[in-house]
Amino acid sequence: MLDTRKHRIANSFGTKADDYARTAMLQEQTAQILARHIPKKRYERVLEIGCGTGFLSHELLIKHDIGHIDVTDLSQDMLDFTAQIIEGCRKQTATSFFVMDGEHPDGLAAQYDLIVAGMAVQWFEDPLAGLERLRLLLKVVAAVGVGV
Repeated sequence: MLDTRKHRIANSFGTKADDYARTAMLQEQTAQILARHIPKKRYERVLEIGCGTGFLSHELLIKHDIGHIDVTDLSQDMLDFTAQIIEGCRKQTATSFFVMDGEHPDGLAAQYDLIVAGMAVQWFEDPLAGLERLRLLLKVVAAVGVGV
């Protein structure tokens, strides 16, 4: 369940998904740069935190070999918008969409090869604690028990 502050954030962004997608040039450029810097290899399972209007989701799907991607956001409207944006580029990638607070990824297991967030962590109330919770969802880190 989202707290009141995050519920307001989700509503604010969700009701303006179309406008946001047209005017969010910085977010689009950031997604392109981030996707270019992710190592080229096969990722069986990817978790995206805060998909927004799907800029990073789109870049990941066209530039990387991904078996399954879990796309999350605080806003169902943003998830719906992203689902439409990436429909044509999903290729063989299985995709799931979840309303989720990326700072509190409750109910997820350590199963991810890659976790990405394009301009979402600034919305975390406690970024270090949130990133630590996400780190524990990485397969390699969880399996070896070492910190990053």
